[in-house]
Amino acid sequence: MKKIGFKSSISIKITFMTLTAIVVAIIVLGAIMYSSVRTLNDNTLEIIEDEVLDLSHEYYGNYIESIEENIKNYIEGVNKELLILKQLTEEFIYSEEFENVDIENLIFSGDWYQNEDSESTAVFVQGYLLDNDNKIKEEPLKLLQSTKFLNHVLPSFSDNGFEKIQVYFQGGKERAIVRMAPWSNIGENVFSVYPELNDVPIWDTFNPGLIEDWEHKKQINGEENIDYGRVTAPVQDGVTGEIVLTYTQPIFEKNQNKVKGVVSTDVSIEEIVSEIEKVKLGSNGFAFLMQSNGNVFALADRGAEILGLGNVSDSTINRDEGYSILERYISQSEYYSVKELYSEILKENREITLEINGERYIVFKEPMKIYRSWTSNDGFFDEYWYLSFVIPEKELYSVYFKTEEEAMTQMNDAITKLSVYMAMIIITLILAIIAYNTKITSGLRKLVIATDDIRNKNYEINLNVRSSDEIGQLANAFESMANEIKLNFQKMSEQNEILVREIDKRKKREQKIDYLENFDVATNLPNKAALINYLNESSKDGKSGETLVVIGIDEFRKINEGYGYVIGDELIKKVSNRLKNSDYGQILFKLKGDEFGLVLKSENFSELIDIIQKIRLELMEPYQVKDRYLTITTSMGVSSFPYDTDNISDLYKFALTAMSHTKEVNKGGYEFYSKDMNIRARNRLEMIASLDQAIAESEFSLVYQPIVDLESEKWEGVETLIRWNHPSQGLIRPDEFIPLAEETKKIIEIGKWVLIKSLEDLKRLHDSGFWIDLSVNVSVVQLVEKSFIDDLMDIVKKSKIPPQCIHLEVTESSFIEDKNAVKEILNRLKEYGLSILIDDFGTGYSSLSYLKDLPISKLKIDKGFVIDLDVKENQEIVNTIIGLSQNLKFGLIAEGIETKEQRQYLLDHGCKLGQGYYYSKPVDIETIEEMLKK
Repeated sequence: MKKIGFKSSISIKITFMTLTAIVVAIIVLGAIMYSSVRTLNDNTLEIIEDEVLDLSHEYYGNYIESIEENIKNYIEGVNKELLILKQLTEEFIYSEEFENVDIENLIFSGDWYQNEDSESTAVFVQGYLLDNDNKIKEEPLKLLQSTKFLNHVLPSFSDNGFEKIQVYFQGGKERAIVRMAPWSNIGENVFSVYPELNDVPIWDTFNPGLIEDWEHKKQINGEENIDYGRVTAPVQDGVTGEIVLTYTQPIFEKNQNKVKGVVSTDVSIEEIVSEIEKVKLGSNGFAFLMQSNGNVFALADRGAEILGLGNVSDSTINRDEGYSILERYISQSEYYSVKELYSEILKENREITLEINGERYIVFKEPMKIYRSWTSNDGFFDEYWYLSFVIPEKELYSVYFKTEEEAMTQMNDAITKLSVYMAMIIITLILAIIAYNTKITSGLRKLVIATDDIRNKNYEINLNVRSSDEIGQLANAFESMANEIKLNFQKMSEQNEILVREIDKRKKREQKIDYLENFDVATNLPNKAALINYLNESSKDGKSGETLVVIGIDEFRKINEGYGYVIGDELIKKVSNRLKNSDYGQILFKLKGDEFGLVLKSENFSELIDIIQKIRLELMEPYQVKDRYLTITTSMGVSSFPYDTDNISDLYKFALTAMSHTKEVNKGGYEFYSKDMNIRARNRLEMIASLDQAIAESEFSLVYQPIVDLESEKWEGVETLIRWNHPSQGLIRPDEFIPLAEETKKIIEIGKWVLIKSLEDLKRLHDSGFWIDLSVNVSVVQLVEKSFIDDLMDIVKKSKIPPQCIHLEVTESSFIEDKNAVKEILNRLKEYGLSILIDDFGTGYSSLSYLKDLPISKLKIDKGFVIDLDVKENQEIVNTIIGLSQNLKFGLIAEGIETKEQRQYLLDHGCKLGQGYYYSKPVDIETIEEMLKK
C-alpha cells in the first residue's frame, strides 16, 4: 500500500479545511452576535427614549393643563364677583332714595378729606376735587351721597369669596371720590408712595384716555350685553405697596354713554405666584408665567436665577406715569438662548429645547387667554399669558441615560466573554480533529452500504468501523447523521401534530371573531352587519320575493328608565325568543337597541299581511320579566323586492324609514314603504335644522290665553303658548315642532327663552296694574336638565315677579321618566314658591300614587273631554276628575271651553276655573293688555 504523503493526507486536508471553516464560522457568528447585541441595545434605548418622551408629554401636558385651569378659575372667579358688584352698584346708584343722604363725617387733612379708621369702609376725596374754600365741589358731593350704600356692600365683597387686597368704588372724571374696603389710610399711604398725585386728576395720570374709550365703546354697542371689564398688568398698589392685578368695571350714567365711575378689585399676584412656585418639577425644574409682551411676572427665585432674570423687588420699576410696575422681560436675560425663548413660546409647538451654560432643558408651554386689558397706546385687547414648565433634560431622561450606561457596560462584558469562549472553542476543536481524523479513512464500503440503507429509509445502521483514521471518523459521523435524521423525522412528526392543533385553534378563534362581528351576544341572533351582508349577497343572486320587516318596540326608552336596564335587557331576550319560536319561514336578525329584522319570503301580499299581523299580535301578549308582567306594542316597517326598489340591498334603509313613519303616524301598527316617506323623513330633518335658525333668527313668538273664574268671569291669569312663524312655511303648529325640539333637546334653549319672554310680558302687565298669574308649559326634557332649577330661579329673580304668581304646567308623561328624581325637582320648585299644574290630565299615565306623593297644586282637564262634553263617556271622565280633585284638595282648570253650555256644566259640577275660545283665543301681549283695560 502506497504511503500517503504529508500534503496528500486526507486527515491533514480535512483538518486544515475544517479548522479554516470553523474559524471563519466563529468569526462570522461573533460578528453577528455583536451586531445583534448592539442592535438590540440601540433598539431598547430608542424604545426607552420614546416612552420617556411620550410619558413626559402626557404627564406634563396634564399637569400644565391642571395649573392653567386653577389660574383661569381664580381669575374668572374674581371677575365674576366684580360683575356682581357692578350690577348691584348700577342697580342702586341711581335710586332717588340716596339723593339727600347725609355724607360721612370727613376730616380735612389740609390736602384731602378722609373719614376715621373706626369706619369699615374708607372714604377719600383728593385735593383737586375741592374749591377755593377747601369745600367739596358739587358733583363729587352728589356722588358721595348716591354711593353711601356701598359702605354696607364693599366690606361684604372684601371679606368673602376670593382673597382680595381691597375692593373700591372710584368716581369718573372730575368726581373721582373713592370708597374702599377694608378701611385704609388712603391719603397717608398713597401720597407717601406718590406725593405728586394729590393735586392732579387721577384718571389723566394713571389711565389717560380709558374713560373716553369706554364711552366710545358704549356708544357703539348701545344697550347690548357687553363685558367692558379691564384688568391691568401687574403694578404696585399705592395703598399697600404690593404688586397687584386690578380688575375694573365701569358704571355708566343711566340711559347715557357717560362713565359715572368704576368698581375695582385689587388682587395680589402672590395668589398666582404661589400657584406657580408650588409646582414640583424634579429637583431643579420650575414653572413660570409670562404675559404676551414677554413680561415674566410669576417665577420662583430659583427659576429666575437659572433664566438669568431678576427677582420681584429688582424688577419693580418706577414709571413716569406716577406708579410702579413689575417689568421682568424675558429679553432682559443675560443668556442669548433665553432671549430667543420668547419667540419660541409664541409659536404653536408645545415643546421647546433650551440650552443654558451647557445645560439642556426641555420647556413645555401652554397659552392661556386670560382677560381683556387696556393701554393708552393699544386700547382694549385680549391679553394672553403663557404658562411654561422648564425641566432639566438630564432629569427628564435620567432613566434613559442610566439604562444607556448599563447597556454599554453589559455589551462590553459580553464581547470580552465571547472572545474568550471563541478562543477556547477553537483550541478544543483543533485538538479533537487531530485526535479523530485518523479514524476516517477506513470502512468506505460499509459507508456505501449504509448510504443505500438510508436511501431506503432504514436508519438502524451499525458500521462497526473501529479504525482511528479519517474513514473511521467519517463512519462515526455517518452513524450520528443517521440517528439525527431519525430524530429529525420524529421531531417533524411531532411538529406536524402541533401545527395541526394550532391551525385548529386559529380556526376556532376566527369563528369566534366572525361570531362577534355578525351576531348579537345577548340574543344569539345575527346582527345588523349580518343582515347587510345577506342583502348584498341576495342582490348579487337577483332573488325576488324578499320582504324585510323592521320591528321597533314602542316607548322602550321609558321601560329602561322606569324599570331599569336589567329589566329592559331581559325583555329584549323575551321578545327575541318569541320571534324565534314563531314559525312563518322567516330569517330573524337583531338590529340596534330595541329593533329586530325579519326577512320573509313571499310574493303574495295577502299572505304577507296576514303573517305580519299575526306576529304583531303575538308580540302584544304580556311578558313575565322577573316579578313583573309587561305589555308592549311594536311598530313595523315593511319593504319588498322588487316592488319598492330594483336593488335588494336598499331594503333595510326603506324598511327602517317605514318603521320610523309608523312610530309617528300609526304607533303600534305597520306601514309599507312609499316614496312619500322619504320626503317626510327629509322634511323632518329639514325642520330639525330649521329649529336652529328659528332660535337664532327670533322666529318664535308668544301668545296668551286667559284663565277665567267661571262664576264671576274675572281673569285669574293667562297661559303662555308658543308660535313659530317660519319664513317660507308660515305658521307651524306646536304639536309639529315641539316633539322634534324635545327629541333633539333644543327644547331646553327654546323653553328658557319662553320663560324669560313671558315673565317680561307679565312684568309689563303688573307694572300697568293688572296683577294676574302666569302659567308656563315645561317639557320633561327641561325638567330633568341639571341646570334647570338654578336657571329658573335666576330668571324669576331677575324678572322681579313674585314666585307665587308663576305656575309651571307639566304633563303626566313626566312621571314615567324617573318619579323619584322628578319628585325631588318639584319639591324644590314648590319650596321656592312656584305652583305645579298637571296639564292634559286624564290622557296619559294617570296614577293616584304620584298624585298623592307629588307637590301638585292644580289639575287641568284635557280639552278633548271638554270639547265633546255632550258625549256621556266624556261627562263621566270629567265628573271623575272633578271628584278626584275635590277629594285630594287640588285646584282644577278646564281647557277647551267653547260654548255657554260647556261653561255651565262645568260650573254646576264643581269646576271653578277654565279657558277656551268661549272667552278668547290665544292672542299677543298687546291684545291681552287692551282686553284687561276694557
